[in-house]
Amino acid sequence: MADDQEPTPQAENEVLSQESIESLVAQVAEEQSTVDVIGSSDELNSKHSDDVKAYDFRQPSFLTSLELRKIRLRHEQFVESLAGRLSVTVRMEFGLKLKDMTIQSFEQSVPKLSQQSNFALFRVEPLRGISILEIPPRLASTIIDRLLGGPAHSVEAKSEFSDVEISLLEQAINVILVEWCNHWSNEHTHRPVILEHETSSQYLQTSPPDTLMLILTIEATLADCIDEIKLAIPYFTLEPLVRRLANLYSDDGTGPRQKSKSPPSWSERFDAVRVGLRTRCPGPQLTLKSLANLTEGDFLPLDPEFINQAELLVGDTSKFRGRIGKVNNHWAMEVESRAVKEEVDTLRQ
Repeated sequence: MADDQEPTPQAENEVLSQESIESLVAQVAEEQSTVDVIGSSDELNSKHSDDVKAYDFRQPSFLTSLELRKIRLRHEQFVESLAGRLSVTVRMEFGLKLKDMTIQSFEQSVPKLSQQSNFALFRVEPLRGISILEIPPRLASTIIDRLLGGPAHSVEAKSEFSDVEISLLEQAINVILVEWCNHWSNEHTHRPVILEHETSSQYLQTSPPDTLMLILTIEATLADCIDEIKLAIPYFTLEPLVRRLANLYSDDGTGPRQKSKSPPSWSERFDAVRVGLRTRCPGPQLTLKSLANLTEGDFLPLDPEFINQAELLVGDTSKFRGRIGKVNNHWAMEVESRAVKEEVDTLRQ
């Protein structure tokens, strides 16, 4: 049979042309640049890979750009307030500045922490998740030296601290954590709880590797010591706080959201309250000399229009405008309109 014949040596040694090679390469590149996507109607469509974004179902979307602006604004306020709190604690100027704010997975963020440092593991009750606060050795040594009454100058970094020194350092740590909670509390009460202290980042196993973390880098200056404090907060802790923050700031994240004012409602408790009213009309203008010579029996000329320019006062505040007249042989005022501030100022002039 012709189909069972062995290929000839000429067919085995056949070489593809340059045009055929380029055609195959283009075909492979086109196949790699497209992906199959299932649409809303369960149909299969081919899309360019640049138009398709992978979604990790293990982690929800962390923060939008608008939420990031609100988060950064809140933490800038936190750092500014914290500087004053720490200055009072150590009785010396403690400068702080928010240097950086990033979002990384726990697996990526741990290597960026110092291998040997002072790590405080804490939880914010009643929120979920364990956060990490890193204070570098030299800054920690400087804080301890100052709390012991030292000058906080040229302090050498220590790799290990005694129980007494850790207790002193915890005073500063508590100030940081309490101040952070205060900036998120509002009507809710959050309480920081220090779980333990670590000196090596390789023992930090507080979250799964793919957990997203908000990493704050704060530049700290105390006397001649300049170092960086780092605060790592997991997504689980921030999630309810971000939802609450959306109601506190405007949509552009630049300032507080203006609360809608509800119209005032009347209370029956005010029904029997008596209020004194006064009526006032514009009078003539006199020189100081004429005023000084004014005596009993003198007459003052009045503008005939003064009766149409009366104002009704509640206390010292003008509320209504009207005219003066008589009703049943009694003097009375007819209310014509509410007083406007500009009109009142003109009337008083």
